[in-house]
Amino acid sequence: MKKILFCLSLSLCTLIPQVASAFEATREGSVLRFTGGIDKESEKAIVQHLRSGASTLIVNSEGGDAGSGQSIAFEIIKQEVHVIVDKYCFSACANYLFLAAKEKSLMPGAVLGFHGGIYYGKDEFKIEKGDSRLDTAMKKAFQKLHKTETALFKKMGINHQIIKDSADLTKVEKRPAVVTIETDGETFTYSAEQSEEIKNLLNKLQKERKIFKANIAYASEQSLNKVYFPSKETLMSKYRVKGISNYPYPSNQDEVDNIAKAIAITFGNEEGFIIVGEFTSEKK
Repeated sequence: MKKILFCLSLSLCTLIPQVASAFEATREGSVLRFTGGIDKESEKAIVQHLRSGASTLIVNSEGGDAGSGQSIAFEIIKQEVHVIVDKYCFSACANYLFLAAKEKSLMPGAVLGFHGGIYYGKDEFKIEKGDSRLDTAMKKAFQKLHKTETALFKKMGINHQIIKDSADLTKVEKRPAVVTIETDGETFTYSAEQSEEIKNLLNKLQKERKIFKANIAYASEQSLNKVYFPSKETLMSKYRVKGISNYPYPSNQDEVDNIAKAIAITFGNEEGFIIVGEFTSEKK
């Protein structure tokens, strides 16, 4: 009898298409340079380096998997790591890696970008009677991530409200979750609204005792090309973020827009990129 394998992955949205993340992690003495997405593989690499003496993490990351980001954050706290943002740190990178650091820095021209996260959508994931097996599994995974995130922010001593505020400042029209099912070398992709099609495929695979992997990417109202870049003063006074040693911040909206244009080029985003700073109308 073949064993039926059911795997669930719940990710924060990133600022590039959601594919298997490519990353680079290079070490020189106590300094680890990391570029790429956050997932189980990059989590393993980063944690291994931190446990073997890397005390400074220089990062460029578009974000990625929430669970992996949380795991890295706890290790950053344990090892008292200094996190330096080289050019960009978005989504799970900002929510977890940057905020967890004992010392936090930005290089000139770098941007720290928040656009919501697990805490923001907590009320949408209550398990209800009649939920499908897939819906229930997704909600349970989300609830676990939410519980861990709450514990993490309590440990960091940071106001969790930054997640909700950043989501409110960057939200767009809500998009449904994307469900991807892989089996026997084939990949099936559905919108979560296609519940009947998903149910039929899962029933078919179970009857045939096929091994399959189901991934759910939940985007909620988070934007793929819009982030909130708070000032040092806002981080410290409103959200109780400590340990910020160097945080060069744009002096006007033109500088913010120029950084946004550079980010759009970096990611090849033809739709452009928006940074909500302390000068924009959304903040007034």
